[in-house]
Amino acid sequence: RAELDFDYQSAYRTPLIEAYETLILEAMAGDHTLFTRSDEVERAWEVIGPVLDNPPPVHFYEKGFIAAGARSGSAARSDAIVLEQRLQAGEILSVRAFHRQREEWSQDVREA
Repeated sequence: RAELDFDYQSAYRTPLIEAYETLILEAMAGDHTLFTRSDEVERAWEVIGPVLDNPPPVHFYEKGFIAAGARSGSAARSDAIVLEQRLQAGEILSVRAFHRQREEWSQDVREA
């Protein structure tokens, strides 16, 4: 655990500018990386528009409900560690593939 004691004005001897000021300054300087391109906005509306027009039903769950296949606590931490190791080793290519393999293994264990 580390402690952070940082005062922007003391470190930089200038007042902290607001987020929108930063955005406007970046735009004026020609940096467009903080902005969404028009084709990205159009595609987002193509994807989300039908969902907004016809929203799926809301499902309510009992307090404490854990979805099928979901894990919590130390089991979830263990999954995360194994997932990272297998991704780095190139053994699996995606999180989805990891969970599919874990579910298949769990099924094999239950059937045995």
